[in-house]
Amino acid sequence: MGQTSLTVAFLITLTVIVLNANKMILDSEQDSISGMALRESADIAESLISEIQRKKFDQNAVVTYYQAQSEFTSASKLGPESGESISPSPDVWPYKSIKNYTDADDYNGYKRTVDTPTLQGYTVACKVYYVTNTNFESVQTSQQYFKRITVTVEHSQYLKAVTFSALVAY
Repeated sequence: MGQTSLTVAFLITLTVIVLNANKMILDSEQDSISGMALRESADIAESLISEIQRKKFDQNAVVTYYQAQSEFTSASKLGPESGESISPSPDVWPYKSIKNYTDADDYNGYKRTVDTPTLQGYTVACKVYYVTNTNFESVQTSQQYFKRITVTVEHSQYLKAVTFSALVAY
């Protein structure tokens, strides 16, 4: 009877040790994947920001003379113009924004889903708004010579929302 009790106690202890070891391995793997997701989110955001920065500053911008701020698209109308909408939303590869959008503010409200070779299902959202040259953080309700691009990337399992931003200037 003493041997049986010792055997049962040993098996219970061994089971607890194995379960704890498995949990530590799974937690370590989760942390590793989350770190990879964070690195990939930076690449995804940089790719979209670069795409936007290659576009014109504004639909109404011209390069033959220096324009007054009031000639740009009003702050309340930032977003795709007529005929530039993307369906379905969120956009999926191959991204229609590359061909359909002609200027930076067309990306205001834009969403896309990104799959990478290692993780699928990143969600990307973009906002574009006017800022001044003295305060890049404050949203302006009037036209300015600067627009701030804010790109948020997240993954439902491995990454909470991470925000990246950049400026475009006239």
